Amino acid sequence: MIICDDKKCTGCAACFNVCPKGCIAMTFNERNELSPTIDADKCVNCGACQRVCPVNKLVEKIPSAKCYACYAPEERDSSSSGGIAAELAKLFISKGDCVCGAVYENGTVHHKIVESEEELPKLKGSKYVQSYIDDIYKQIKVKLKDKNVLFVGTPCQVAGLRNFVGRSDRLYCVDLICHGGTSHRYLDAILPKKDGELSFRKNGDIAVRLDDDVVKYSGEYIAAFLKMMSYRECCYSCRYADTERVGDITLGDFWGIKDFPETEKGVSIALVNTEKGTAMFDAIKSGLYCEERQLNEALGGNPQLSRPSIPHKHRDLFMKTVNRKGFVKAVHKSMKKEMVKLTIKKIVFSSKLLTKLYGALR
Repeated sequence: MIICDDKKCTGCAACFNVCPKGCIAMTFNERNELSPTIDADKCVNCGACQRVCPVNKLVEKIPSAKCYACYAPEERDSSSSGGIAAELAKLFISKGDCVCGAVYENGTVHHKIVESEEELPKLKGSKYVQSYIDDIYKQIKVKLKDKNVLFVGTPCQVAGLRNFVGRSDRLYCVDLICHGGTSHRYLDAILPKKDGELSFRKNGDIAVRLDDDVVKYSGEYIAAFLKMMSYRECCYSCRYADTERVGDITLGDFWGIKDFPETEKGVSIALVNTEKGTAMFDAIKSGLYCEERQLNEALGGNPQLSRPSIPHKHRDLFMKTVNRKGFVKAVHKSMKKEMVKLTIKKIVFSSKLLTKLYGALR
């Protein structure tokens, strides 16, 4: 059985969660993408996986009703952007409900349900990798029997969850403005095999950090992500890269905003898309610094609101190399100019004198 077009699969794991026989496993394919593998001996050809797949069953997308530039003063210093997701999470926990988002535990970035304020810090921060979904949709469906659940994830993960759960007044979704999903295999290639606090953006800097130490080959990982080299194949034709969204609220960084205070500390864009989204946002609005802005203002700094990411010109070379020579060598082979610039930058910033000279020249 073929669930969907392999190159359009987002790895949302809705098929894995819905299979009544447990015959689907999420495994890495030859492109290092998490994709479903079916055990033909167990499969009864019921078609549940095909019916729940967002590639086959499109999820309704909704035009954004309002666009806000905002930040949460109490949460911004410990968040990657304006701290709006943290405020929403606190709202749900304060009412005895659940929040599901990406955390780093046991050496992996995966989605987890949290139900206490003490666990909320684990959800903070940008995750520049595709999180493992595992059986989280099943867990959410159980929680929805008697609690509201806030789910925060990429649009394709929201779509997979919505198809799996069906209509539910208790499910609230925040979709993120996503550049693309990078394989966890690539993160594993540079990350030490130990637990700790993982962060990708801190104090305005972008790097892979574990317990405040920059991970070796962090530059290669971040460069591949920012230059759109390491995403899933489907990300370059993403159907969710649009101003019509699948979440009740859409969150991201309000890059390039003008005439707004303290932009250097982080400003969020919040697109409020549904009545549920309006209710959520209104419930936290009094604790935010917030201005309504025109959606067009956000498009310049967030191109993924109008089109999918454009693959790096040497992506084919990267894909041909990565399985033979490993992630780091593949990055250097396919991103030679970028890596030379990165090396020069490291040399400059390792010297206090050169750093001062660099600042003066700027």
